Amino acid sequence: MAFEMAKKGDLLARDTLLRIVQRDSNQDKIERAQSFLNAMDIPKVMNLKD
Repeated sequence: MAFEMAKKGDLLARDTLLRIVQRDSNQDKIERAQSFLNAMDIPKVMNLKD
């Protein structure tokens, strides 16, 4: 759902995308979330799993 919201430019998806980057173990999902954050001009976030 957050990815669909982000595709539409909805900034409310930001918190969920940040959570995905920081805590998800799926690298593809992390990269996708980070690309949306980059498009929103949110700096690269450290993945807490690293």
